[in-house]
Amino acid sequence: MHKERVQILLLQETHFKTDHIPRLRSPHYPFWVHSTNPGSRSRGVSIALHKSLIHVLLDTQIDPNGRFLFLKLRIHERVYTIANLYLSNTKQARALSGILSKLDSFAEGLLLLGGDFNVVLDPMLDSSTGTTSVPRSALTAMKQKFHARRLIDVW
Repeated sequence: MHKERVQILLLQETHFKTDHIPRLRSPHYPFWVHSTNPGSRSRGVSIALHKSLIHVLLDTQIDPNGRFLFLKLRIHERVYTIANLYLSNTKQARALSGILSKLDSFAEGLLLLGGDFNVVLDPMLDSSTGTTSVPRSALTAMKQKFHARRLIDVW
């Protein structure tokens, strides 16, 4: 990641236990925040910031079940909200709706949203078969939620 000059690193499916998060030591990424699942090593998201990213941490919201993590930062006098999500492989639209409601209350400034949504938003572009098992209504609902927040799929 350092060679690629990644400043903000979003990891999903970290599988850390709440009481046993490994110390991720890197001279390049000294700042880490984790959201873990207390009951098992499933789920989990983490955000790391590069040492050259001068920031002030303003606020955090950590999901106690390891599904999302929000950071609010000030970088060069501008406020950013960084959100990292990991959705289950079923009922993604419903889960996304609940998380986005929390994010709406938390977010300030420019929003950077990333994660593993466990869904193919555009099966024709993002799937080798051109199909998905997720109902079209769920895909449409998810796309509408992103569009309402002026979020775009860049990957």
